[in-house]
Amino acid sequence: MRYSDPSIEAELLSRTHRDANSLQQVLVYCLAQCVLYACLGISFPEALNAAMIVIVGHLMVLASREGVSQLADQNRAKELFSQCWVATYAFVDGGLWLVNRHSQLIIGLSTEGMVGIIVLAALQAVYMRVLGLHAWARLASAACSVALFAGLPAPWSELGQPHEALGLLGAHLAGEIFIQATTRCGRGRMPTELKATEKAT
Repeated sequence: MRYSDPSIEAELLSRTHRDANSLQQVLVYCLAQCVLYACLGISFPEALNAAMIVIVGHLMVLASREGVSQLADQNRAKELFSQCWVATYAFVDGGLWLVNRHSQLIIGLSTEGMVGIIVLAALQAVYMRVLGLHAWARLASAACSVALFAGLPAPWSELGQPHEALGLLGAHLAGEIFIQATTRCGRGRMPTELKATEKAT
């Protein structure tokens, strides 16, 4: 959502970082993704190695949030965290692509397994907004994911190409639309801010 007064948007972004982008929120997101990717790898063993790489990436995101939380200037911390987020996802997706280039990382993943990856990508898209990442960071992270699947020499799953890449693109768009609609219903406030208000009252 865009506001005509830049000062209002700046204040909302700052407040989002202080409240929603707290270390606790990032901790919940990263641990949830680690658990869900571990479950994906266990349920679909052919995806286990890729899932482990993604789990390492989320631990890196958590470590970067802990690092920037020490800064007194939280606007600067928000900027640095957005940069760290993009760098981590670029590192993870680039690593997956390089490993896959050396030897096919995933072969014959079922449609259900690929749908699981798409759902987790949608969750990532939702949390990128909730955690207050800059628009450029959300776009760059989504581009990394879509580029990974678009650039694979052979598809990972039964869905095949271009359906895998389109599925990732649709997941990120769906996450953006969902949180945008939720924010509009909350009159410009994120879901986490609405919960905090309810507790206060």
